[in-house]
Amino acid sequence: MRKLAYTLLFYLGLTGFAHAEAKLLQIESMCGPISVTQEFLDSQQELPFAGGLGAVRMSADEYAEGDWKIHVNPQTKSFSLMLVFLEDDIACLIGAGTGFMPLQQIVGNDT
Repeated sequence: MRKLAYTLLFYLGLTGFAHAEAKLLQIESMCGPISVTQEFLDSQQELPFAGGLGAVRMSADEYAEGDWKIHVNPQTKSFSLMLVFLEDDIACLIGAGTGFMPLQQIVGNDT
């Protein structure tokens, strides 16, 4: 039931974007055993910062539900966005970057 709810909410969100003539972003991500992705996070000295349950669209009719995790290095401000599938012992690096900060500190940014 929870997966159905995520799927429905995700789909409804995407239909709103479709009306705005948005483009579908198709990305590839590196996935592997949680222990291996933890080694990467350790090498970056990134610590768990935030997370929550969510879903990602895999194809037109396929979704994957997992635990979103954001890891941040408090000194260098590097960050990684992971999607973790605990039941499969798999974690995927969805994205990474630098300059992590709360948006409220950006003057003039209304997002």
